[in-house]
Amino acid sequence: MEDTRRELRREDIRDRRVRLLASPDGRSMVTIEVREPHGIWDDISFVAVRGCAQARPCASMRDG
Repeated sequence: MEDTRRELRREDIRDRRVRLLASPDGRSMVTIEVREPHGIWDDISFVAVRGCAQARPCASMRDG
């Protein structure tokens, strides 16, 4: 399946990269990457669900 997300913004700071992406249905996502010693970017992003409290996992994350 082809990735159809569009990159809206990218910031590279030393060995870190943060990107803001938009999907065709209007949802946005942020990715966080770190450059490994041999130069390859590794995605270290995590999934966040809007509206979840930070101190405990949301039901959708626990059950899914």
